[in-house]
Amino acid sequence: MGQRDLDMAINKKMTDGTLRLDGGFSLVELLIAIVVSSFMMIAVYVTYTRQQRVYTAQDQVVETQQNLRAALTIMSYELRMAGYDPQRAGFGVTAATASTFAFTSDLDEDGVLDGGESFSYSLNGTDLRRTSAGAALAENITNLEFCYHLEDVSGCTTAPTTDQIEDIRGVTVSILARSARPDPDYTDTRTFTTAGGSAWGPANDNYHRRFSRITVQCRNLGL
Repeated sequence: MGQRDLDMAINKKMTDGTLRLDGGFSLVELLIAIVVSSFMMIAVYVTYTRQQRVYTAQDQVVETQQNLRAALTIMSYELRMAGYDPQRAGFGVTAATASTFAFTSDLDEDGVLDGGESFSYSLNGTDLRRTSAGAALAENITNLEFCYHLEDVSGCTTAPTTDQIEDIRGVTVSILARSARPDPDYTDTRTFTTAGGSAWGPANDNYHRRFSRITVQCRNLGL
């Protein structure tokens, strides 16, 4: 068949309506494609949102752990130096309760109580402070307890008498840190037990918490 015969055949089919040129999508097909695409986008968004929440929660936990670890590192060093008194000038423990531990240390060894040689650990709201008016040593600390180890006495006590303060040889610090922001996919139902026997929790809220308990020997006390 030559080109002329082919052109005549096509013209005939177009004339009698037997040739159809369907090159596009119908409205139904277009709507189905839109619906399928919408479901796919929703699935992608839900997956992304969940992954973002998991990442944020993990980041919060890491931040809480680092915050707690940094505070305990500084506290451990300074508690070991409590009562450092090479000149025998009277440095030592000035207050010892369940919520506050205060002491002095002659860090420059001159026998004189100077600025920066008085320490008082306590909570101010959710800020852990080393002095009442100083900058926060750590934030988002919800609970703090000091339990004192006395000379020739087993265990520890959170309420030493005035006479027993001179017998303090060590201290166990129980501390509970909380994440800065809540996690809507998590509920804290745990209970934390301190060295002094207190029970913290359950909070039944959406905050992640990290609990730590350390014992420090105050090697300069009682010398």
